[in-house]
Amino acid sequence: NLIDVYYGLSLQLLTYLLVAKDHLIDKLPAGMLYCFLKYQPKSEKSRKTEAEAHKIIENSLKMPGWVLADKKVIKDIDSSLNFIKIQFTNDGEFFKNSLPYIKTADEFKLLLNYVAKTLQSAGNRIIGGDIAAKPYKNDKGNKKTCDLCPFSAVLKIMIGKKQPI
Repeated sequence: NLIDVYYGLSLQLLTYLLVAKDHLIDKLPAGMLYCFLKYQPKSEKSRKTEAEAHKIIENSLKMPGWVLADKKVIKDIDSSLNFIKIQFTNDGEFFKNSLPYIKTADEFKLLLNYVAKTLQSAGNRIIGGDIAAKPYKNDKGNKKTCDLCPFSAVLKIMIGKKQPI
């Protein structure tokens, strides 16, 4: 999600890609995909046929992320198209619902430049002594990354005591 990248909430894969790109000079990224290592079955209210159950499992194993807008590269990544969220029409074009998962070479370059600047800025702030907990909140004020952190209780105590963290 580009908005999550913009706000620094989803930088992990792009950071890995940035490091790989820095070591592979003059190479374009083929993409960045999350591979789920554990299948989380969803409870179904109605019984499914074996084919329907297989389709549900197959769809849940599709890797989210972005791939280069190059049909050959996409087919090299997954020739069956069973594990990425890209599909082609009969005439070889991308299905409209595949477009959010495709990035051009220029878009990848822009994303990687943005991530590099974001990481450098964060590093400079930390080195400069800015280490205050400033969790992200969405426009409704209720989505905080600290809510997911196993150390949030410790941070709340430290913030309450007005001590440096």
